Amino acid sequence: MGVAVARIEAVHNIAEAAEASYDQAGGLDAVVYFASGCRVMLSVNLWTERELVNGSMGRVIGMIYPENLKPPSLPLAIVVQFDDYTGPSFSPAVPRNVLIEPFKRTWYSLEGKPLFRNEISLSLVHAATVHKAQGSV
Repeated sequence: MGVAVARIEAVHNIAEAAEASYDQAGGLDAVVYFASGCRVMLSVNLWTERELVNGSMGRVIGMIYPENLKPPSLPLAIVVQFDDYTGPSFSPAVPRNVLIEPFKRTWYSLEGKPLFRNEISLSLVHAATVHKAQGSV
């Protein structure tokens, strides 16, 4: 039996925000794909003192959804075991586990309209650019 892959869609305030690129949305994709065990990279600085920074890599342990939701809805959090994280673990039984909650980016259209995207701030490691991967070894 294969691994189940979750397609997760971002939440946007209007259609123009949904059409925005990754760069326009401040490093958040409109759609992301995750599966338990997949390698991921954090795309924001969350806790620099504990090595939970843009470019941190880890492995997806699971996804947390409210009882009545499932993919492609945005989860409450993705549980990630980060390679170099030094802070407290979400689960005492498994070290370096962190809950990554949806992250909201707001920007403005050329006409001055506020736009936002709310999405999990992780990307698959195989999807990393050369620039992002440099220095992550």
